[in-house]
Amino acid sequence: MIRKGTDPKAESVFLALSHRRPASIHYTKDEETISKIDSRSNSRPGHWIRLTREGGKITGFVSADGAFWRQLRSFPDKMGADAIVCLVGQGRKPRRRWATIFDHLQIGTLEELGSQKILHPKIALIDGTIFHSPIQSANKSIFRLGGFHSGKVIPSLTISRIEFHHPIENKFDEFLDGRRNGVLLSNGDCFECNLTGIFSSEEGVEMACRSPLFGERKFDLSGSVDALVLRPASKKAPPGLPCSILTWQGGRIYGRNLRFKDNEAIIDTIRLRTQKVPLKEIKTIINNNKS
Repeated sequence: MIRKGTDPKAESVFLALSHRRPASIHYTKDEETISKIDSRSNSRPGHWIRLTREGGKITGFVSADGAFWRQLRSFPDKMGADAIVCLVGQGRKPRRRWATIFDHLQIGTLEELGSQKILHPKIALIDGTIFHSPIQSANKSIFRLGGFHSGKVIPSLTISRIEFHHPIENKFDEFLDGRRNGVLLSNGDCFECNLTGIFSSEEGVEMACRSPLFGERKFDLSGSVDALVLRPASKKAPPGLPCSILTWQGGRIYGRNLRFKDNEAIIDTIRLRTQKVPLKEIKTIINNNKS
């Protein structure tokens, strides 16, 4: 919890994890509370949670392994120098013995805590290219990328699928192949529909899709959707691109003019222009059919 001083009615942001329900984040001010519960029901004890204060925002994250993190929600930070950090353990049955166990606990600056890898969407193009990038917005025609690819636009017709949560179980491979277009939900349901758009709201990033049977529906991309499937992808490497880079996270980049500089591999691509990939993220490099 991060709160503005010790007054019980003070403004606060509280990130909670319980055996009864998934992770949740709660913002309280003037005795009014705004809450968001993780759409993925598996974020229970055994998971990692993290609350950060940076850039005028207080943000809650959850992680299954402590390595890659998903954002739950951000709230504006106006606490100033009065902000304090609290740790709370709660038992609901006083007649029974109970314990709150923290396997690992860290409190400090972002520099002291180390880098935090965000679980970005995994985007597969129809030519077989796979890369990871945040998505700022989208409509039926284009996708606007964020993060390292900020400012770049990808035509919708060049995208095969987007995995918002990965890896995805093998039993869904047939759906991910693109034989049917639609959405794979985090509960395992497949919802056939056509993309309307991706946009930011007070709740976070949302996706709107339209189905002939159910009309337009909106989905929370922070947890309720595993994948968006648009069309099949090629099983062969694109012609004229002799080089490919495979990353440990599952990325695959095709291109030409492979070179190295400052602990990075640099490759010229068709869809993504010139890409720079840190050597520590690379699993395999294939150049003219030689790895």
